[in-house]
Amino acid sequence: LFVFGEFLDHPCVRNLSHGPHAAFADLLNLFCYGSFETYLAEPTKYPELSSAQIRKLKQLSIIDEAHSRKLIPYESLFKKLDVESSRELEDLIIELFYLDALTGKLDQQRALLEVDSAIGRDVRIEQIPELNATMNTWLDRVESILTHIANEVKLANDRRFEMQLHKKRVQEAAASVKEALRGQLSKTEPDTPRMDIDDHMVHPDLLPDGRGIPTRPSLDCPAGDKDGRNRLGVFKGLRKGAKHFIS
Repeated sequence: LFVFGEFLDHPCVRNLSHGPHAAFADLLNLFCYGSFETYLAEPTKYPELSSAQIRKLKQLSIIDEAHSRKLIPYESLFKKLDVESSRELEDLIIELFYLDALTGKLDQQRALLEVDSAIGRDVRIEQIPELNATMNTWLDRVESILTHIANEVKLANDRRFEMQLHKKRVQEAAASVKEALRGQLSKTEPDTPRMDIDDHMVHPDLLPDGRGIPTRPSLDCPAGDKDGRNRLGVFKGLRKGAKHFIS
């Protein structure tokens, strides 16, 4: 048990503070809001404490210290808890770990308590304004983060819409170009004359010095110029006739 405020608010306990048993009411206040240092400052103000009560008060003091900083040197706790050995201090801390009142780890090499979190204690009335200010600061930070996230989401959605619109325009433009090219080809292909490249070339046998040039493939004959029209025979006949005439 680490929270005692409910007991302190009970009417019967409140009545103790004005009678002969006021010391017990003060003791309950000590466990609600105080520390072991508070007890050492005025030990006669309270009833005599058992070893279990002293141990509990020391652990409450460790929790208080964990609320104020995340790295706690052993040396600091030695003074606050009136503890002389690391073993005794670590036993107090390890018990808090097992009770889930404190999370963290012990760095024995550096003699440090590294705090992750600690259970809350009873809140004094005079602490409420400070807590309220802390909560308002946290709320402002959360609202700022939410606004930033909303702006980022809107920006991402706008960019996605622009990309989709650009993609659609590109696709429409590409389709329009394809359609125009298809229409142009359909108009020009039937009227395009086929040219026989051999009709515009001098045949090798007509060269005066007998030198030949490579024959280009005919458009009408995919395998090359096979003299499909028997033009070579005609030219050879002309050459023989010319020799006979000279003789």
